[in-house]
Amino acid sequence: ALDVSQQREVLAAASSQVPLLEKQEQLSLNSLAFLSGKTRVEQIRMNTKILPDPVPLPGVGIPSDLLVNRPDIQAAKMRLSSSQWEITAAKADLLPSFSLTAHALFSSGAFDFLFHNWIATLAGSIAGPIFDGGFRQAEVERVKAVAQEQVNRYARTVAKAIQEVEDSLISIEKQKEYIRLLEEELNVARLTLKDAMVQYQNGQSTYLSYLVAWTSIQRLESQLVGERADYLKERIGLYRALGWAPATEVK
Repeated sequence: ALDVSQQREVLAAASSQVPLLEKQEQLSLNSLAFLSGKTRVEQIRMNTKILPDPVPLPGVGIPSDLLVNRPDIQAAKMRLSSSQWEITAAKADLLPSFSLTAHALFSSGAFDFLFHNWIATLAGSIAGPIFDGGFRQAEVERVKAVAQEQVNRYARTVAKAIQEVEDSLISIEKQKEYIRLLEEELNVARLTLKDAMVQYQNGQSTYLSYLVAWTSIQRLESQLVGERADYLKERIGLYRALGWAPATEVK
């Protein structure tokens, strides 16, 4: 009788979570319908059995020139290309050239050296060719100072973008590693459940030991689903940081 009561308690605890999960699912579908321009949730067809498998990230890193798609960099570029130096700005190398990875490039000395060299080159290519054009020297210096300030503002925008992308890549890598460790823990828990069942059937342990092992598996499976969903959110965060999204269609 005790074994049956314990099993009923576990079943009741699991059943009590169903309405909360159904609420979360419905609210998420409503949000997805709104974002995708659908008038009804029924128009959205989704595979609810498995989470999508994201496209693997390039092993050599993400080229920094992809940052050009970010709206803040586009806006900073427009400010940089003012009428006084728009020709030189158009010809300048407006992004440093390197690959973004999850290996703390942003905080390294090599990046600091590369980035400051790029700023100096950019400033020289934009402010350097400005001629007086009949203006007084003071006006020429003023224009160059304005150009230098715009370069500095643009460089700060690029630095922020690089940091956001690198932070996102680090989060993705660590989240993926955490999921791998959770999967290993789940495999061990399943072996423990089998051993607990054998011991219970042989009269070597109580049914409570089996329920504890079974509950552990349920907890790990639920946690694993949540962490996989968080991994997808991290990938979405990377697309946002790049100002870019893969060409997908919600049907």
